Amino acid sequence: MNLARHDDLVREALAFLLDMRAQQPGTPLALLLDEAGMRYNLSPLDAERLSRIVRQDPDRDRQDKTTQGGSKA
Repeated sequence: MNLARHDDLVREALAFLLDMRAQQPGTPLALLLDEAGMRYNLSPLDAERLSRIVRQDPDRDRQDKTTQGGSKA
């Protein structure tokens, strides 16, 4: 599998994970990471990469919602 395909899988898994976090906010992140890894057949290295992306900015979802909903005055 080439590098571009790995990047696509990680992006798709990230989109899935963020969607699931929005739908099921009480679900532990570890379970969502496991589910995304299995669903997108991520290698251990790609799964670790996904984990680092998600954990690097825990406020990412709140920031995205704020910018999508307009600026707060």
